Amino acid sequence: MNKFGKIFREYRKSFGLSQEEISERLGVTSQAISKWECERSYPDLDMLIDISHFFDVSIDTLLTGKDRVKEYMVPENASELVGLPNDELIRVVLCKGKYILKAQEGCNALKIPLSINGGIDKLEIRGSAEISGNVYGSVITGTSLSCVAIDGVVTVGTSVDSNTITGDVVCGGSLRSSDIQGDVTCGGSLWAEAINGSIHNCSGDINAEVINGDVCACQGKINKDEK
Repeated sequence: MNKFGKIFREYRKSFGLSQEEISERLGVTSQAISKWECERSYPDLDMLIDISHFFDVSIDTLLTGKDRVKEYMVPENASELVGLPNDELIRVVLCKGKYILKAQEGCNALKIPLSINGGIDKLEIRGSAEISGNVYGSVITGTSLSCVAIDGVVTVGTSVDSNTITGDVVCGGSLRSSDIQGDVTCGGSLWAEAINGSIHNCSGDINAEVINGDVCACQGKINKDEK
């Protein structure tokens, strides 16, 4: 507590109060204030709580000059620090130490479990995710994605596993879905019961019962009788 006297004096002066004035506010003698500031004595815990409320700071700040709670709060310029726009998009991120990972730096061995009640309009995930619930808008994720239903556009760095996707899909790895309503660009193999859009590019095999659109490019085999 050897910093308390100096910190207390700085706050008192910043409030424009004399030792006599603040002693009246806190209900102590001016001699007690003088002893605190000269560090000849210190207030008890109950008085520390009253002082922290009076100055609107934490007890940690009064004793050390630092607010460790604020050190872990997101700063106002966080969007500038991590390169994220200040928009309405909901983002789920992974951190390594104190740094937010970039979209392509996610860990496939670690999937973020998300439970969505009632659906969500738009979502961006920095890393891999396993979603329980529906996404009514688009999904952007840096690595893999598992979801029940997606009603918008899907952009994924590696693999996708979803029952139904009503929008277009762009994924860097494999894609597995029962029903895809939009166009597909896939970096791996593709498994689907029905694809109602076109397949612009597929780096692996295409396994689908029904393809209603064109297959522009496929580097593997096209198996229309497999799921």
